[in-house]
Amino acid sequence: MSTCAQLRERHSCPVRRAVAAATLVGAAATVAASCSLSEKLDAHEYRAARGAADPIDAPDPFGDVVGFAALEVGDCVSFDSDTGEEVTGLLVVGCSQLHTHEVTLNEPIKPFGNKFPGETVIDSFAWSRCDRAFRAYVGDRAARDPDLSVVWFAPDERLWRGRDRTLQCLVESKTMISSTLRA
Repeated sequence: MSTCAQLRERHSCPVRRAVAAATLVGAAATVAASCSLSEKLDAHEYRAARGAADPIDAPDPFGDVVGFAALEVGDCVSFDSDTGEEVTGLLVVGCSQLHTHEVTLNEPIKPFGNKFPGETVIDSFAWSRCDRAFRAYVGDRAARDPDLSVVWFAPDERLWRGRDRTLQCLVESKTMISSTLRA
């Protein structure tokens, strides 16, 4: 099975956004690019194949579509979080290329056991973890830049039952940027 087909089969997560304070609004997103005929590698395979510590910063005009599990803190990604569609993978680009989001956290959700705790509980947990990761990632800029916000990918009940229990937090810029937001 191709890498892109595996991404579509394994992951399809809604994106959730922190709009203001702890007010949460459900939203969905889509990948801003599709896989090419050559099928892109996941981020870990790509890094290993390129033999560099951070080859994502190497020039690649098309980026790489990767699954959620392959995301790493500091990855720069582009997607439109307001399209109303689900995300099946993200386009990872070099941080010097135009992008809209950066990964601030990618970790397993552990404190709830095997039973799905419900979207409200997951969103509350995600808000807490993602807000903390956002502030640590962007530093002082968090308080003074109204163009930055927090978004996250968290499992719904279907993914939870399939044992996909990871949280991915991202900082979102309202405008396209071509440098890292990391403090």
